[in-house]
Amino acid sequence: MVVSNTSVTPHPKLEPPIFESLLPETTIGMYQEDIEINCQVTGNPTPVVHWFKDGYDFYNDTHRQTFGSRVRIQKLTGTDRGVYVCVAENKAGEIRQQTNLVIRTPPSPLNVTIVGGYSYAIVRYIVEDDGGSQATSLQMELREVLPRLTQWVAVSANISGNQGQYILQGLDYNASYELNIWAMNDIGSGPAVMRGFKTLSPDKAYTPNNGNNSTTVARTGGGGSSTLLFVAVIAAVLIVSLVLVFLLIGRLRRLLNGDSDDGQSLVNNLHENIPSHSNPGYNMDGSALSGANGLELHDIKLHEGTSK
Repeated sequence: MVVSNTSVTPHPKLEPPIFESLLPETTIGMYQEDIEINCQVTGNPTPVVHWFKDGYDFYNDTHRQTFGSRVRIQKLTGTDRGVYVCVAENKAGEIRQQTNLVIRTPPSPLNVTIVGGYSYAIVRYIVEDDGGSQATSLQMELREVLPRLTQWVAVSANISGNQGQYILQGLDYNASYELNIWAMNDIGSGPAVMRGFKTLSPDKAYTPNNGNNSTTVARTGGGGSSTLLFVAVIAAVLIVSLVLVFLLIGRLRRLLNGDSDDGQSLVNNLHENIPSHSNPGYNMDGSALSGANGLELHDIKLHEGTSK
């Protein structure tokens, strides 16, 4: 009987990948802070881990790097948001899990449109990205650029971030303005957006329904110059008009008084020079006319066709 000393080495047992812990459905990161996502896995042979972001291969750079089952991201920004997928595989199988990385950042730049009125402007805004935290307030600053250039003036603080509309009042008409506006949340301030707008002429004005979400802008450095100029011109026209009226009335009065004096002189002349009212039997000095003795005026009475 022959005895063999050859020993048989058993094959290692294959074990499919198993995650030691599950990733949370949502992972929250803070703006400008670092974060690490860990996808620990076991198996035999040791599983190989691949990472994907939003369906694409995850590539290392100076900002984001992978270390096997770990992903490390430095100084988080809004672009780091997304779905991160961890895929582990070996000869025995493949498994995957994912987490949605939410970065709490300051709000993004606002979507802003401005409609200018007479002495007001309607500011309409949309908070398109609140940074993972509801915008708590809006900040604005305003300056006039035409017809004069003024300093930036803070409009108001703690304007509602979800109102969607704000009304600036107390503006000059026919003027050009610039407005900076930005949103804030509990993380910080978002980037400012600048918009220019013009106010209208008085004949194109109407009064907006402002409700409570409005403010009256305090004018600085001689504000309201165009309004004062308009008032001054109107006052000057009125004064000139009144002077002309008074001069005309005086002229008419002098003309009327002169005509009255001329008429009275004419009447006096007639009385003095026309003898139609004198007795025909006498001279103008009262002496009797020659050959006209006894000639006097008598009343004439009519009696049935005869006279005496």
